[in-house]
This record gives sequence, C-alpha cells and structure tokens, in this order.
Amino acid sequence: DFIGYYTIAQLTAGSYDVTVTAPGFESQTRTGVTAVVNDLTFVSFSLNSTSGGPGTLSGTVKDSAGTVQSGATVSVTQSGQTKGSATTDSAGSFTFTLNPGTYDLSVVKTGYTTQTLTGKSVIAGQTTTVNISLVSTPGTISGKVKNTGGAVLKDARCTLLPGGAQVNSNLTGDYSFGNV
Repeated sequence: DFIGYYTIAQLTAGSYDVTVTAPGFESQTRTGVTAVVNDLTFVSFSLNSTSGGPGTLSGTVKDSAGTVQSGATVSVTQSGQTKGSATTDSAGSFTFTLNPGTYDLSVVKTGYTTQTLTGKSVIAGQTTTVNISLVSTPGTISGKVKNTGGAVLKDARCTLLPGGAQVNSNLTGDYSFGNV
C-alpha cells in the first residue's frame, strides 16, 4: 500500500521464502518464514538503493559582468515540489545534496531578473555543476522639473549621463528615463 505494507492472504500453513523487489533497489529475500493458520506473520524489509546514494548539485551565481553574487536565493524543485532552498555565500556558491533525478532551479535576487534553469540531472555519487548568470533588472530614473518659485516647467531638456539620452519634461514637469 502507500505506506509500504503488504499482505499475502490465504496461505497454507508452512515455511515460505519471501522476496521483495522495487525499481532502483536491491532485491531482498527472507527464507524460512513460517505462516500459521488464522495468524499474522509480520516480516519487514529495508531495501538498499542501487543508485549509489545521493548526488550533489552545486554552482556559483554571478552577474553578467562576472561578479559573484552573495545573498541570492537558489531554490530546487522536482515535479513542482520544492526539494531545497539555499542562500549563496560570500563566494556566490550554493550546494544541495539530492537523490538522483532531474531538477529545476530558480534564482532570485533583488535588482536582478529571476533566472530559471530546467532539466538539471543529478547522478548518484557525482557532482553536477550549474553556474548561473543573473541579468540586472532595468531601472527607471524620473522626476519633476520646477522653477525656484515652485512652478512646473514643461519642455525642459533632461539629459542622462553617461550615454547622453535626452527627454523633455511634460505638461506637468514630469520626466522619465526607462531601462537604465
């Protein structure tokens, strides 16, 4: 059943060998298990994984200029279920110990676009390295232009340096530079 119990009903009294197999695990046999009429014989199994144990998923988070990013949150999911979350250290590094399988990663840090990587395989006893590059989120610089008496100035030329982008203030004195 869903918690690992099994029942073999209507056995004739006697001695039996019970073998249990499961995908990804070594099979196991108990010999000489005695079945008694109108009684329950309980036999437990603890199967060893054939996968060789867990693997490691690790890497480094940097920005597009190659600067390591400490304080980024790295989350690992498998089939939509969160399997772990870590914050990158001062070297931008993260490490997860996971069962073999395929995982998705999501990296979040203020000031950067969330990065999602899918289909990263973890193999038993091995390290899978995933290095992630964050892209900064474009910002906006905006304001209002007024004269010293407090009246708004329309059509005031506003210049952004470096780069030299220019915009004019609108009827209410507002200006905005996007994607900076």
